[in-house]
Amino acid sequence: MISNLLENACEAGASVIEIRVKRSPAAVQLVIADDGRPIPGSVKADLGVRGNTSDKTAGSDLCPYHAFQFMRSIGGALEIVETGKDKFQLTFPERDVLRSG
Repeated sequence: MISNLLENACEAGASVIEIRVKRSPAAVQLVIADDGRPIPGSVKADLGVRGNTSDKTAGSDLCPYHAFQFMRSIGGALEIVETGKDKFQLTFPERDVLRSG
């Protein structure tokens, strides 16, 4: 799922991809941002809907649907948190966080 977001950024012409991780008592948030072409608004509105497709000429575009479904199944979320410069935020509930010590 994360590798697909990175691959999509590269396909959108990104020259810079930023990855940030924030931890709170309840969750871990992974934010991926890039400077590539933004996702068209018509695609962004229904990104987690099965069958929604982008302007790609190859592939099934099922990965966004499955990524949204997976995150929901673990009690997390996958969201686009900024327009213009797309930022994907994956929120993992604390129970799924690997603990050290």
